[in-house]
Amino acid sequence: MAASKNLFLASLLLAILLREVGDNLKSELFEKFAFPREQYLYSVMFIVLMVVMAATAQCPEGKLDIAVVETGRTVAGKREWKVTVTNICFCTQSDLVLNCPDFSAAELIDHAVFRQVDHGLCLVRGGAPIYGEENVTFKYAADRQTRFSYSSSTISCS
Repeated sequence: MAASKNLFLASLLLAILLREVGDNLKSELFEKFAFPREQYLYSVMFIVLMVVMAATAQCPEGKLDIAVVETGRTVAGKREWKVTVTNICFCTQSDLVLNCPDFSAAELIDHAVFRQVDHGLCLVRGGAPIYGEENVTFKYAADRQTRFSYSSSTISCS
């Protein structure tokens, strides 16, 4: 939400600045290059509109970065893995479910952060919103790394 609001404000500021520049230019400059003032202003408005529309368009599904790295520690005789899920979309994603085939952990993971909801499906942050560019991180210990991938989410751009 904050990213699209910032983009909108930046677009508005750009439109105001371009209008000021256009108003301060002498009309002979427009006449010399055969570029009427109205066409210039309509072009600026069109560009600003396209930027705003692109900023508010919904992100495609699965716009996440999922990084899994080995920490070098062992827990209960198993290797520890650190998982960072980053919402790389500027829109908010909630009810995020990841594919987590054959996931098992040697120790309990905080269910508010990550939990298996069905065989091979895991819910991130209990379904709570993950805002644009926000990370959710958790650790688990297992014999081998789980290959996490996107399954589903609810995307909300406002």
